[in-house]
Amino acid sequence: MTQTNPTVSVIIPTYNRAADLQRAMESVTNQTYSDWELIVVDNHSSDNTEQVVESFQGFRVRFERIRNNGIIAASRNRGMALSKGKYLAFLDSDDWWRPTKLEKAVATLERGVDVVYHPLLIASPEKRPFYKRKTRARKLKSPVFRDLLVNGNPMPNSSVVVRKDLADRVGPISEDPDHRSWEDYDYWMRLARVSDRFQSLVSPLGHYWLGEGNTSNDQNTLKNLERFLEKYRTDIEESCGGLEPCWVVYTRHRLGQRAMTLGTLFRRNTGCSPAMRFRMLMVLLGRKLGLN
Repeated sequence: MTQTNPTVSVIIPTYNRAADLQRAMESVTNQTYSDWELIVVDNHSSDNTEQVVESFQGFRVRFERIRNNGIIAASRNRGMALSKGKYLAFLDSDDWWRPTKLEKAVATLERGVDVVYHPLLIASPEKRPFYKRKTRARKLKSPVFRDLLVNGNPMPNSSVVVRKDLADRVGPISEDPDHRSWEDYDYWMRLARVSDRFQSLVSPLGHYWLGEGNTSNDQNTLKNLERFLEKYRTDIEESCGGLEPCWVVYTRHRLGQRAMTLGTLFRRNTGCSPAMRFRMLMVLLGRKLGLN
């Protein structure tokens, strides 16, 4: 069943995650806010994904198939193109929401905000069913673009709800293979070039699944850092005097590629936030004390 003019279009890309998809879809149908449509974009799964979607008959669900060639942005873009809502909400098929997520996000957006995000509780098989750790979702300071550039991405994909007319102005998410696994961060940066009206919510209104199927690794992370630095080189020159942004320095150190120094911490033109400086200082102290 479809809805002519829903307030929120929820977009879930998926591939061979039928059991996880069931959980994600249930978290949408259990929302206290009911004016939504759900668009599931499937990369031609070979499991029972279609049967899972069909089991939600009677809800406002659309099932679309595409060949995304390993570019998940293509699936999200297809969902965005099909959407009819005033707002777009992104949900990965292995994550899930708390029942009040859309209610609280829409209430915030209706006050004139363009982009809403929030922490997610980190879920993993060994921690089931008690999830206490959560992703960081710091409040972004104006200018938001510069904060994102200098201090990194605080916006987990499955937490974000964005005004559709803003997304239409910015255009689709990058499908460049060099943006794979950080295309969402790149998209938030592009949104921030157009609008400064980003709002973080304090409560963790969903769960981020850190379990089977996670494909991130240190080598890919380091490659993505180089691609990020190349794409935003001019902006880094203007905002950081050509020095690497704080979160890049922190990530390189954490992955053992480079050492941090006190000079790194206190160079004024890096623009580090106090919170990031504190995290970096704790890492340095831990190293001095032999704790890391």
